[in-house]
Amino acid sequence: ALIDAMQQQVRIEREGPVTVVTLSRPEVRNAVDTDTARALHAAFLAFDDDPDARVAVFHGDHGHFCAGWDLQAGARM
Repeated sequence: ALIDAMQQQVRIEREGPVTVVTLSRPEVRNAVDTDTARALHAAFLAFDDDPDARVAVFHGDHGHFCAGWDLQAGARM
């Protein structure tokens, strides 16, 4: 279940040599918490390790790039 949630929050799509990484946490304007940061890190390590990947495009879904760190999640830590 956690892996499914992370795959929804950080989506990776390949379009030929282009890797598109999409941040999607609309409920917090794409703010990043610990799990999302780990998923993004893993996504870009996978991109870096793929010899066929040439360009990575990172964007935020739902009209927001990123609101920064998720302060509510940080307060719960």
